[in-house]
Amino acid sequence: MEIRGKSKDHNQVVQTLERVGLAGLEQSGASSLSGGELQRVALARALVLKTEALLLDEPTSNLDPYNTSLIESLISEHHQMHKSTIVLVTHNLFQARRLAQRCALLLDGQLVEVAPTNTFFEAANDTRVSAFVHGDMVY
Repeated sequence: MEIRGKSKDHNQVVQTLERVGLAGLEQSGASSLSGGELQRVALARALVLKTEALLLDEPTSNLDPYNTSLIESLISEHHQMHKSTIVLVTHNLFQARRLAQRCALLLDGQLVEVAPTNTFFEAANDTRVSAFVHGDMVY
């Protein structure tokens, strides 16, 4: 928080660690944490700042279902509580459907389509999007 120019609020830090299921691990070194715990620490760092926007790149990659569900719940809760804009990069189409209000497909660095989630998955304008959401390799 100091790096971001914000005063450290111990209660806020403890509450955020409780929210991400890491209460009591405040003094633990990174090498003693599991992959899921490290992902939750990274998310806690972002959540404690109560930012207007979160940029998340594969926040649940390589996590078990419990940690994936927990992180998805925290992301949704943060959005509802703070009305933050959340940009989430994922290759997990199920996750995109669960979390997103709008979805986009990038191919070769080009934005192919942006649409509300239902439209993106059910009635995309671009045939490559339709193919992608139905499991065809389009790249």
